[in-house]
Amino acid sequence: MSSPAAPADSNALFVNLAVEAWRFARVFARAVSRLEVTDQSKYIGQQRYFLQRLEQALEAVELRLVGFDGSRFDPGLPITAVNLSDFGPEDELVIDQTIEPAVLGPNGVVRMGSATLRKAE
Repeated sequence: MSSPAAPADSNALFVNLAVEAWRFARVFARAVSRLEVTDQSKYIGQQRYFLQRLEQALEAVELRLVGFDGSRFDPGLPITAVNLSDFGPEDELVIDQTIEPAVLGPNGVVRMGSATLRKAE
């Protein structure tokens, strides 16, 4: 049997679990969107409840997940743009899809997020 995790390790584990839960909720939403409309509402409600509970758990430890879909890209955002090299310095960019949300705490960035970019329209 393993020993209990140290508090710092517990925080990192919780942050990792929260990010994976966020990612799973997005995959779940895509899967539900393929169901018949009459079947979707039950699952959408369950997903909404799950995300609400996740948010409450994060708030209890003064953390929040932040996605940036549709936001104008700024190098100062707490994300890694995985396809930034595909664009030139003169291109106006927006965040196409958040791959992983940033995790923010009371003292700033706890974990950087990641996203893909596209040219602004």
